[in-house]
Amino acid sequence: MSTLSKWLAAPCALVLALASGTVRADEAADAAALHRAVAIEQARAPAPRFPRSAFLVDRVIDSVSLSPDGRSVAWLRVQGNQRSVWLQSTAGGAARQLLSRTEARQLYWSRDSRWLLLESPRQLFALAAAGQGGSGIVTALGGGERREVRAVDPLQGAAVIVSEQVPAASPASAKTWRLLRVDIHGKRSVLHEDADELAGFAFDPQGRLAFLERVEHEDLVIHRVDADGGLHEVLRCVQLQRCSLLPVTAPDGELLLRTDRGGSLLDLARLDAQGTLHTLLTDPAGKADLDALLLDPVDGQPLIASWRSSTSAQRGLDAQTQQAVEAITRHFPQRDLDIQVGRGAQAAWLVGERGPTLQAG
Repeated sequence: MSTLSKWLAAPCALVLALASGTVRADEAADAAALHRAVAIEQARAPAPRFPRSAFLVDRVIDSVSLSPDGRSVAWLRVQGNQRSVWLQSTAGGAARQLLSRTEARQLYWSRDSRWLLLESPRQLFALAAAGQGGSGIVTALGGGERREVRAVDPLQGAAVIVSEQVPAASPASAKTWRLLRVDIHGKRSVLHEDADELAGFAFDPQGRLAFLERVEHEDLVIHRVDADGGLHEVLRCVQLQRCSLLPVTAPDGELLLRTDRGGSLLDLARLDAQGTLHTLLTDPAGKADLDALLLDPVDGQPLIASWRSSTSAQRGLDAQTQQAVEAITRHFPQRDLDIQVGRGAQAAWLVGERGPTLQAG
């Protein structure tokens, strides 16, 4: 090697030596930090160990529901295979048992707050909340007609909306689907009968059936219902598009629905008279589908929206409701909340909370 080459190589060797020394020093510091961290963890008290059964405990309280007037809370109490119905005033006082045994899996209130509706796989039963007479079976469920409760009637005092499939009378005839209104005493009114499966519905503020959603081949197709019961297609949701009608239209009669037809997220939208969709509500963070909409128990209009992704968020859809939601959220920080609203003078609200430190809601 020439003298010049030796002089040029010398600085490179010095840099490599310095770099190697730095790496060894960093590795030693990291190793020391790791040993300190391990020592700290070893000094901690052992975490308690819970038996597997502790994670499989069934909920004792199920299907908790606030009456629309905000005066009462009802729930199902589960004790082994036995379920009972309980009621308590939101003003205080002791809870009382209304029914010692029921097969119900879900509990609802009628819109007028007078009746508890107990849904089991085989029937819907009405129970007078005041404990007076008149209780009885509203309608049979399941069976060959695949009858099911679709909703508590959002605008009439004591009725439910039911769908059923009428079997074909002969191999050559087709089965049909019906949408019915059934009052608390079992009186049935056919709202619509169709050869296509009925996926959704919406009433106008006066309680008239205004829109129907049908399954047509692989599409969900929304129709406007005219005064004579005729159907007029207004929107088609194809392939994997999601379109779910809210049960009551906006006050001006325009359809409200949850849909991702305008993008990738499920949002609240309005369909105008010209058939154009307008997004009303989307996740402020732009991350999550609209998870739930709490509807006003009086007029059926959207009241509180919820999104759930890495965190849970709630938003009131008017200034007064939003103020109340913010106060609840401050009281239950970092919780996944389920809010039910009572309407009327001094009506109570009901708040359910979930979180990593709670076994159940």
